[in-house]
Amino acid sequence: MSVAVSRCTTCLVEKPVTEFGPWSARPRGIVYRCRECYNAYSREVRWPKRKTQETYKAKHRKAQRRYAAKRPEVQRAHSLARNRKAELKQSECSECGATENLHMHHPDYSKPLEVVTLCVPCHERVHHR
Repeated sequence: MSVAVSRCTTCLVEKPVTEFGPWSARPRGIVYRCRECYNAYSREVRWPKRKTQETYKAKHRKAQRRYAAKRPEVQRAHSLARNRKAELKQSECSECGATENLHMHHPDYSKPLEVVTLCVPCHERVHHR
């Protein structure tokens, strides 16, 4: 049994059809770029361009205000921690000891000044347990 293949118009490599996203308006029903090339294009061209558009900025500000209105305790904790960042943030991750890409994590929003310093991977693990 042969696997259907298609050629990516960006990298010009023939890949299995499963490496391409769906697009029902196209004749073959798939995107003309492979997922890898499309993701690179989105990261390098599409997303930076979109972030500078006024409509995106307006929608983003509106979403931020809506988030703050729905979660006042979270907003207050973030605000207090941001204002006292210098005295609260530690120089290394409390889980693994990493020293780069550090975030402040609130285990309990009712105690806004109790924060834990975590690196990005450890912070992701804490939120997705």
